[in-house]
Amino acid sequence: MILRGCGEWILVKNEQSNRSSGIVSKADNKGLCMSASEDYEYLVGNIVYFDNTGTQYQMIGTLTVVPFSKIYAFEVEQ
Repeated sequence: MILRGCGEWILVKNEQSNRSSGIVSKADNKGLCMSASEDYEYLVGNIVYFDNTGTQYQMIGTLTVVPFSKIYAFEVEQ
């Protein structure tokens, strides 16, 4: 099954990081944009940072559904 973000919704796969101690942690406010509507396609494949203060977003499997208005930055290659 292929999911596509619609309208203002962005589908984000939360990023996990491995620490030297072997602990795996999940960043709650950053992840890889997996899908977005045509208006926000430039985010797909990039790491996005979003505001999750006091908010619990819907999940679809391992994807977090985030409204575009809550995304405040994304990483790009220099």
